[in-house]
Amino acid sequence: RQAQLTTVNGSIHAEAATDVVVGRISTLANVAINAVAGSVTDADTAADSLVDVTAQDLRLTAGAALGQIAADNAIETQVVTLAALSNGEIHISETDALVVGSVEVNTQHVDFSGSTTPIVDATLDGMDSTANDILLKTGGTLDITQQLNASSADVRIVSGATILQTATGIVTAVS
Repeated sequence: RQAQLTTVNGSIHAEAATDVVVGRISTLANVAINAVAGSVTDADTAADSLVDVTAQDLRLTAGAALGQIAADNAIETQVVTLAALSNGEIHISETDALVVGSVEVNTQHVDFSGSTTPIVDATLDGMDSTANDILLKTGGTLDITQQLNASSADVRIVSGATILQTATGIVTAVS
């Protein structure tokens, strides 16, 4: 059985020194997931369609990869806006429409005494895989308002509807 993080209106911040394996994360607010020196991966089997993250906005960062392209194991999302930064490949599968834009997440760390400390995941813009492949799938319209940067690697976009690109810069789509 997989772990679940759920809140109604609160933002969620999940961070690990190495890998973050995502089961189910759900909120009406924003989510930040950070695998400092590792990867963010899906706990489900490859090629599944179970949604891993449901939120308004999603901010993903990893010292290695976000999802696994070769294993066909995407991070499945149902979010409005996505921003992602990785030192490895990025594989995201959105169930419906998606905006690749800017995301900032503000949460509170609560310790055992009840004291709180603010956690601010600063604004992250677009998607950047630091010269690794990006595979982005959507079930609806894809609106790219910030850059998709794979440097010398490939960007593959599979959209269930229209692709809008209003970001400054170049997006390469490989078929």
